[in-house]
Amino acid sequence: MPSGIGSRFICLITYGQQKK
Repeated sequence: MPSGIGSRFICLITYGQQKK
């Protein structure tokens, strides 16, 4: 699987968790 998609997904998840 492309790391680009995974990286984006992880970034979104981490960003949301950090914002919390």
